[in-house]
Amino acid sequence: MTVAKGDTFRYFFVRGRITSAVAASRKSDGKLVYAALGDDESQLLQHLHEDFKKLYRRLDRAFELTEAEDGEDAGSGVLTEQYKQWLDGTAWPAIRHDLIFGTPFQHTVWAQMLKLHRGQTTTYSALAKGIGRPTASRAVASACKANEIALIVPCHMVLNSKLGISGYKWGGPVLKRKLIARETQPHGM
Repeated sequence: MTVAKGDTFRYFFVRGRITSAVAASRKSDGKLVYAALGDDESQLLQHLHEDFKKLYRRLDRAFELTEAEDGEDAGSGVLTEQYKQWLDGTAWPAIRHDLIFGTPFQHTVWAQMLKLHRGQTTTYSALAKGIGRPTASRAVASACKANEIALIVPCHMVLNSKLGISGYKWGGPVLKRKLIARETQPHGM
């Protein structure tokens, strides 16, 4: 996790076929640091500001969060287009990102999720075993819920122990089901 004093983050909206997102990138290096899914832009914006306020209080470090100008996502629109491809399931380009939110335990869980192959599902208990904490399934589920880079850190691909779709922070089980379906199909939806 790297947030330097005085960092500037730019947020921007991405509209996809099955949902939309608000995302934020660091201006200095263009890395994606935040992505939240939903269809209500005002609600997404509220979540963004609340999450960055919590980060500010936790780090006790000043930084700036501003709306990007059209086409200026700290990557001249490239990051916006790449994330749209992820949203739509048409392609999964490598997106440079930085996990600036979360605890060390959550980072461990997220790093394990990042090892999943495209279209691969897993369970909370398998992730717990994968990080060497076989009895920590509930803590792993909480780490999934705390993820602030939707899709890139693939919490949507994590199922309950009965291989069923349980809750999903960014739109409940209906959106989670759609995301899994579009990711497991050869050419998206």
